[in-house]
Amino acid sequence: LVRRNALLTLVLLCIYAGVSLYYLTALQSAMTQVSEVHNRKVELIHRMSNVIQARSLQLYSAAFKDDPWFRDERFMEFRAVAVEFIDLRDRLIALGLDPREQALLDDALDIIRITAPLQEDIMQRILGGEEGPEVWSAIVDQDLPLEMALLNIFQRLAQTVQDNAYAAQLDSEA
Repeated sequence: LVRRNALLTLVLLCIYAGVSLYYLTALQSAMTQVSEVHNRKVELIHRMSNVIQARSLQLYSAAFKDDPWFRDERFMEFRAVAVEFIDLRDRLIALGLDPREQALLDDALDIIRITAPLQEDIMQRILGGEEGPEVWSAIVDQDLPLEMALLNIFQRLAQTVQDNAYAAQLDSEA
C-alpha cells in the first residue's frame, strides 16, 4: 500500500512537472511572439518617420538649388519615398494595432492627407521655376509646422507601442 501510494505520488508529480513545463514553454513562446511583433511595430514606425523626414528633405533641398537636373533628381526621390511610406504603413496595419495605436496612426494619416498634396504643390511650383518668398512661405509657414506635428505623433506612437509591450510583459508575469 505504501509503495502504491509512493508510486502514485511520483506519477502525479511527474504529470504536474510536465504540465508546468508545457505551460512555461507556451508562455515563453507567446511572450517571444508578442515581443517580436512589438519590436517590428516600433521598427516600422521609426522607418515611417524617417521616410517622412526624407520626403521633406527632398522638397527643401530642391528649393535651395537652382539646377534643374538636381531638382529633377530630388523630385524622383520625393516620389519614391511616398511609395515606401505606403508599404510601411500597410505592413504596420497588418501587424494589428490596439485602439490607442490606431487612433495615433489615424491622426498621423489625417495630417498626411494635408501635407502630401501641399508638398506636391510646392514641389511642382519649384520644378516650374517658381522661387522666392511665396515658395519659402509655403514651406516654412504651412508645411514645416505640419511636418513637426506629424513627427511628434510618430514619436508618441512608437512610445505607445513600447508601453503596450511592457504592459503585456507585466501581464504575462502576473
